[in-house]
Amino acid sequence: MLPSTHRQEAHHRHRALAVFALMVVRVLCLPGYSQNKNVFHKKFAAIEKYCGKSVEFVIIDPPIELKPSDVAGAAPAFDSIANFDEPELTPRAWWLSNETRTVYFRAEESIKYIWDILAAQSVPFDGVLGFSQGAAMAAMTVALLERPHHFDYLSTDGKPPHPPLRFGIYVSGFKPIDSKVTSIFNDDKLKTPSVQILGRNDVIVGIKRSQTLIDACEHPRVMWHDGGHFIPAKLSWRQFFKNYFLSWDPSSKVLPEDVPSPVVSATDTLSQLGTPTATRPNTPPPQASSGLLDSRPD
Repeated sequence: MLPSTHRQEAHHRHRALAVFALMVVRVLCLPGYSQNKNVFHKKFAAIEKYCGKSVEFVIIDPPIELKPSDVAGAAPAFDSIANFDEPELTPRAWWLSNETRTVYFRAEESIKYIWDILAAQSVPFDGVLGFSQGAAMAAMTVALLERPHHFDYLSTDGKPPHPPLRFGIYVSGFKPIDSKVTSIFNDDKLKTPSVQILGRNDVIVGIKRSQTLIDACEHPRVMWHDGGHFIPAKLSWRQFFKNYFLSWDPSSKVLPEDVPSPVVSATDTLSQLGTPTATRPNTPPPQASSGLLDSRPD
């Protein structure tokens, strides 16, 4: 029989291994403009199912409920599933904006909403994933935790409500430009590791606009899919998401930066024109330098 001290050491090692075995990577998910958590879930379900029980996705509603008058002229950016007549599909947003998208309304309300959600967590989030306007809000969430001094009106002690996030995933994202909120990006580039996923055929948030968020982050990993304004969910992308999330598990032997990018192939995805694409690594489109025109999204 092992001496008492050795048995205790073995017990503690066993408990430590059990903790690692039960580790769940927690990801906060922020829907895009005109989506709510139910709409987002419908579009994200394939990825969520593929990741299994080792990843917990916490999808939250944006706090602002949209009215039909709020989305006049924004048809290209309005989610096709959202429906004003069905409560569970009611369109929502993180902020409203003027016609030129330079002035935001109620954005501070959403920052306070996120602050309170973060503060309420007994188990912290590992990362955040956002789509479109939700990606911009996700980047603000990362900035909020890196730079809580910008939000002294929310905290009396100057401390963040939650530990800094370990990663951010921004799909069809952009940097907010309203002066009331964009100052949080002025200190320096965001240090939190980020993956930025863009669609080669996205005409809602074009390349030029997404570049603003890329430039706001330190050493971002930029990835492309052949579709438009959506979160890619083909098999190769589901594999990437799962492997990337699990790479943040403390027991993982793979570093997040070493997780392979999806390989776009003719059997995995088609271009919007319906022509099969040749097999190739995840590379930017030739029009990346000039950018695309933006429609009016968020």
